[in-house]
Amino acid sequence: MTVTGTGFGYKSRIYIYFNDDRVTTNKTDAHGSFEAIFDVPVLEADTYDVEVEDREGNKDKAEFTIAAMANLIPTAGNVGTAITVSGSGFKAGGIITIKYDDIQIATETANASGAFSLAFKAPASIGGTHTITITDGDTTVKHLLTMESKAPDTPQPLLPEDVSKTEAETYFDWEDVDDPSGVTYTLQIADDADFTSIVLEKEGLTYSNYNLTAVEKLEPTEKEAPYYWRSKAVDGAANESQWSTPRSFYISPTAGFPSWAKYTLIVLGILVVGFFAFWMGRRTAYYRS
Repeated sequence: MTVTGTGFGYKSRIYIYFNDDRVTTNKTDAHGSFEAIFDVPVLEADTYDVEVEDREGNKDKAEFTIAAMANLIPTAGNVGTAITVSGSGFKAGGIITIKYDDIQIATETANASGAFSLAFKAPASIGGTHTITITDGDTTVKHLLTMESKAPDTPQPLLPEDVSKTEAETYFDWEDVDDPSGVTYTLQIADDADFTSIVLEKEGLTYSNYNLTAVEKLEPTEKEAPYYWRSKAVDGAANESQWSTPRSFYISPTAGFPSWAKYTLIVLGILVVGFFAFWMGRRTAYYRS
C-alpha cells in the first residue's frame, strides 16, 4: 500500500498507523510532503483507519477496506492432485469450509488474524471445470479447478489370441494402462463382431486381466460362430479410452470338460488296465498249469 501526504512539518519524522498499529515511518521533504509504502497487515475483512502523524502533532487519516481473498494452487490437475488453499480476510477464529462443486471436502479454523491454509487431494470427478468454494459462513470466495480430460490409452489385447480355442472358464488378459488419475477396466464378451448382443460385461476391474468364474463360464460354440471380446480403460476422471480391437475365440464341447472328471477317467483307466493285466496274468498261469 502506498500512502502519500502533504502539509506536514518541514523535514519532519512521520509515523503511519494501520488499525492503531504502527506499520512504518518516513520523513517529509522541505514542503512537508511524503510518500511511504507498507504491506497491509493480515486481518479479517473490514474497513480500517490509516493514520499519519508527524512530530509536531499534525495528523490525518484515511480509510482502507480489506476484502477476503483466497489462493488455489494449482488450478488444474488430475484425480489425487494435492491442492493447497490459503486465504486471509476471513472471520478470526472462524471455521473455513471447502467445497468441491457441492461436496464438502475439508475444513480449517482461521487464526486470530482471519488467515488459514490447508491442503486436500482432488477427488474423483469428471474431466472439465469444477468450482472450489471457500466460505466461513459470512464471506465466500470461489475459484475454478480444471480436471484433466485426456482419455487414457487403449489397452492392447493379449489373451485369448484371435481365433483360438479356450476353456469354458476363459482367462482374459490385456496390457496395463497408466494414467495420473488411476484406471479401471471394462471387459465385454459378445456373440457377434459388432457387440450388439453382449453375453457378459464386467466394469470397474482393477487389474488388467479377468478369469471367468464357474457361474460365468461360456457355452461351447463352433469355430465358425465364435465369441468376441474387447476391453477399454476408464480413468478416475471418467475419461474413457477407445475399445480395443475385438478378438474372436471359440469353445469346443470338450474344452469345458471339468478337470476332476479328467482325473477320474485317468484313474479309472489305470484301474481297468491294471485289472486287465492282472486277469491276463492269472489266465496265462492257469493254462500253463
